[in-house]
Amino acid sequence: MAASLVSREDAKTQRTAWGKPRLGENGARDSRTEGARWALEGLDRVRRLGLRHSGSMMPRVIRRLVLLGAAVGWPGAGWGQSTVGVLEGSAAGARGPAAGTRVEIEGVLGSLPAVEADGRGYFSVVLPYGEYTVRAPALGATCRVRIRPLAMARCDLRAGQNRTGGGAVEVPVAAFNAAQYLLEQVPGAFRYPLDFANLGGIRLPLVSGESVSWTADRFRLNGLDATDSYQPGKPVMLDDTAAEDSVVAVEPWSGGGVAVPVDDYMVGVFLAGAESSWHGGLATADTGSGLAGDNLPPLADRGIVERPDEYLWFTRDTADLSGPIGRWADFSATATGQWAYQTAPQRTADVPIGSRMLFANTRGQVRLSRHDRLDALYSGSRLDLTNGGWPSGMEAILANRVMPDFYGVEGFENLRETDHFDLVQAGWTHEFGGSAGALEVRYGYSTAHLDTSPINGANSPSQIDLLDEAPVDAPLSNFAVRTRQQLDGAYRSGEMRWGGMTHSFFATTALESSQPRNRFQTTGGTDLISAAGQPAYVVRLNTPTDTRERIDSLVASAGDSIRWIHGITLALGLGLDVAHGAIGGAPVGISWTSPSPRVGITVPVPHFHRLNLQGSYARTVATLAGRYLDFGDPESLSGLVYSAPNGQLLERFGGAYSSIDAHLRRPYADEFHLGAELALPLRSNFSLNLLRRDEKDRIAAVDTGVTAADYYPVFIDDPGPDFIPGTFDDQSLVVYAQQPATLGQDQYLLTNPAGLRELTEALTAAAGTHHRYADVRLSFTSEKSFGPTNPGSSAWVNDPGVIGALYGDPNSLIHATGHPFMDRAFLGKMEATLPAPRRWGGWRLTNIVNYMDGLPFARELLVTGLPQGPFLVDTTVRGSPEGGNRAQYVLNWNLRLSREMPLRFGGLQIAAVVSNVLNNGNKIEESDLSGPQFNLRPAIALLPARTLRLELHWHF
Repeated sequence: MAASLVSREDAKTQRTAWGKPRLGENGARDSRTEGARWALEGLDRVRRLGLRHSGSMMPRVIRRLVLLGAAVGWPGAGWGQSTVGVLEGSAAGARGPAAGTRVEIEGVLGSLPAVEADGRGYFSVVLPYGEYTVRAPALGATCRVRIRPLAMARCDLRAGQNRTGGGAVEVPVAAFNAAQYLLEQVPGAFRYPLDFANLGGIRLPLVSGESVSWTADRFRLNGLDATDSYQPGKPVMLDDTAAEDSVVAVEPWSGGGVAVPVDDYMVGVFLAGAESSWHGGLATADTGSGLAGDNLPPLADRGIVERPDEYLWFTRDTADLSGPIGRWADFSATATGQWAYQTAPQRTADVPIGSRMLFANTRGQVRLSRHDRLDALYSGSRLDLTNGGWPSGMEAILANRVMPDFYGVEGFENLRETDHFDLVQAGWTHEFGGSAGALEVRYGYSTAHLDTSPINGANSPSQIDLLDEAPVDAPLSNFAVRTRQQLDGAYRSGEMRWGGMTHSFFATTALESSQPRNRFQTTGGTDLISAAGQPAYVVRLNTPTDTRERIDSLVASAGDSIRWIHGITLALGLGLDVAHGAIGGAPVGISWTSPSPRVGITVPVPHFHRLNLQGSYARTVATLAGRYLDFGDPESLSGLVYSAPNGQLLERFGGAYSSIDAHLRRPYADEFHLGAELALPLRSNFSLNLLRRDEKDRIAAVDTGVTAADYYPVFIDDPGPDFIPGTFDDQSLVVYAQQPATLGQDQYLLTNPAGLRELTEALTAAAGTHHRYADVRLSFTSEKSFGPTNPGSSAWVNDPGVIGALYGDPNSLIHATGHPFMDRAFLGKMEATLPAPRRWGGWRLTNIVNYMDGLPFARELLVTGLPQGPFLVDTTVRGSPEGGNRAQYVLNWNLRLSREMPLRFGGLQIAAVVSNVLNNGNKIEESDLSGPQFNLRPAIALLPARTLRLELHWHF
């Protein structure tokens, strides 16, 4: 199935709601598995856990931690992301638990060290992801199981039985990438561009969990970092679900085990591995304008939308092959190509966007001994756009106060874009066996090229109007390069009995060096800015520029999960994050060393072990961004702003006129989580989770050259939403005019303004049930994030983690406090999978329904006649119910119908996917400009129209 996260379907996989821990066969929680379930939670948070037991450690544990430190060249442990999973299970004969039973494990690369069941017949072991056969020869019992990265699988051995064990949850959806999967199914997850039909798949996504800043996102490929080091929160990788063994979304709270929160929303993608026999296949997914609907609203509501958002034609084709090479090696490879033309809905001229996406992934393993294996992989991707490009590093020019925020703009018609991403990686895994656990060391080198260039060699300056909601011209282009080297190590123990308690130790290290490089260009070094058609500014930039920065980091942590009596589990920890940023090789830069304490507890309710109560606290820290270093680099993007009518210098901005506070503090957040998880009969469960996140020591660029004392207040009349003077909705608005003598004297300091914070709160409820012929999962999230952000409503400025125009002048603080772009207030998600019996043809029907409240924005008013020139000011806060605005809600229903048909050689799967079944034309973005049409809420973007996609997959 080319368009699915399911690379292989385990017919008997036991599934639970939203990835919660598996229940026992009678529907109750197995209290014996608390420690192993903590292993799952520890793996899920492998990058962010910082745990160390307060007492003295066992000597053999100390030796292993020292071995890990030696392996990665640092005496300690850190936050890497492991690629292993956990296998747990039990052995039982006719008379009950089979204590001391020898359990043999065999994978694609041969047998692994055997483990021995304890006195209760229970066993657990940490294993690299892949397919395994588990045997208990004394019982004549066998179990086949697939281990997924960062997940837990269960394999119960029963005398004389051959079973298929549970693996990670596999979800038959129609997503082509991880971000689309998150949007459709993970509670509290939102992505931009909003993409239920893969039309937005040509854009590198911004992702948020429970309205937390998108700049807190982390993207990883096979355990190593694939996030933009210049602006954390943006990926540099393009992922292909046809090549993925698993997509893992680690939320601030994922339920089950001990709740130890993470400080970001992590998306982990892992390349598929080989199975015990050779497999391969060919797949295609196709659609076109003849299979699309028309969901345009009446003309008065269309705003700038000229045509439906749809594919004119689309084909996506995949080939894959994998299998063992003897008993000591395996190999897997996939190749995918996607070619498409799609409409540009905002363009008056019918200029479609042509796209080409290519993916190549290969992975191999070699077993050196029963205890050691080596693996290596290559992952490469390429994206080519004929137009509609978005320059990497746009944050640098959006900090200019005279530049519009490009609200509603996803790409520029005058730019082509070419993105490349390549990663080579090698890893060594040593499996100690049993409670001794596993040690893993990985090295990777990656490079990304994010290139945009003008079409047809345009040789005239870009022209942009402050009131143009869909400008054709981009203010600049960029040939950006992001290179990174990483060396990560991770150790995970099994359960160890010590001091009357059960311990599970974990430690990782992560050493990383990244080099973000920007090569900005403009035509003639000039941008022309107008306001309502009248020339306003001439912006002269120091382009072409070529800036190189270097960021080195060491992230370390170690920890212990302690299981007490009655299943009470406590996690204590401490992490350390050391980061240093240098500018062009010079010693000037930013250096931070930040501890991160953590504590979490899970308490099964006495006499009612179906209910678990959870709580945790963590202090988490921000990643050092290359964008911060711009403010200390005089060669970084800079500009002078002149008045178009008279040529007077009005403003200056950029690294040539900036500096970094010598005492710049690292932003951090205090996170608190409370939750409850209830195991219900009939393989059902329910969970309720609460989040409070308080971000402190936020960073902004303060204009110290022109201070607030250099402005004076001016009262202006705002005609209100109806734009008719003298009506009830008018208001008098105070704006600030700059003293003419101070024009062009700007000097910026990157610092921590006092009291600059962001508060995020969220409640998430999830429930699910599994039946032989039905699998239903539901979630509801109520979220709120509130605090000051930069002026404007787009994702690139209305976010607490973006350094922009906030504190640039007093006008930037008018209605600055509100909801950020990623705050959707309420989100509801439902997935229902209905597999029909074989006698009815074996059809499988999947329904995915999503609801979310609209995008928050402020109504903006153009202010003219002041010495500093025209500008847009927020007349309300961003978002409701505090008096601002939200775009129309979103209701989307996707449906997938598939059937598996056996052939003489292999099998054939056919599928039909209908996106936006109701053909809703929800206005997902609405105009934020004051004007006569504002109350009509004219659209900037609509949901893509109903589309039918046909899929065909032959496999053997």
